[in-house]
Amino acid sequence: MAGNYKDRSLLLNAFYAQTEEQKIKSAVNVLMEKLQDDDMYSDKELKAYLKRVVENLRPEQVQELVQFPYPYVKKIKKKIETLLLDEASKQFEEKCDTGNINIEPFYSFFEQRKNENRGCSV
Repeated sequence: MAGNYKDRSLLLNAFYAQTEEQKIKSAVNVLMEKLQDDDMYSDKELKAYLKRVVENLRPEQVQELVQFPYPYVKKIKKKIETLLLDEASKQFEEKCDTGNINIEPFYSFFEQRKNENRGCSV
C-alpha cells in the first residue's frame, strides 16, 4: 500500500509540473482511457468533446479529475448519452415530418400446417 501512495505521489508531482495545456491534455487522456471502450462514440468526436469539457473546468477541478476520474466519467457518460438520445429523437422527428421514415412490423405470424389437427391443445 505504501508503494501505491508513493506511485500516486510521483504521478501528482509530474502532473503539477506540467503546463496548463499539458494538464488539459493529460485530463482528456484519462477520460478517453475510461470512455473509449464504448463503441457508440467516435474517438475523434469524443476527444474533441472531452477537450471542450476539460477546458471549461477550473484548475483544481482538472487536478481532481486526474486524481479521481470516476465521478467525472460517470457524469460525462450520462451527458453524452443524453446528447445522443436528443440527436436520435431530433432525427426521428425530422424523418417523420418529411415522410422519410418506413415503419415495418417486427413480428410475424406462424403459418399453420395444413395437415395439423385443429383440435384444442393444452
